[in-house]
Amino acid sequence: MDLHNNEVGIQYCSDCYPGFTTDQTISNGIMQLLLNGQLRYLNPLNWILSPLYDSNQDGLQDCPNCLNGIISTTNLTPTNQ
Repeated sequence: MDLHNNEVGIQYCSDCYPGFTTDQTISNGIMQLLLNGQLRYLNPLNWILSPLYDSNQDGLQDCPNCLNGIISTTNLTPTNQ
């Protein structure tokens, strides 16, 4: 999701003409990308059923506060949905 959204933003800004944009016009353009569904978010998220974070694969949760909410039914969803 983050990599996709970053790439969309980078592509959008690389298409801007230098000197002909302002922070406000770029912000408005990114908002249009969001409203048009060109960006993505993760859905559904479930913080209770999220798998435990076990970075060293020893079967123990390494970080009790590191639940990411991602479950087997989580998908990338367009921002206009």
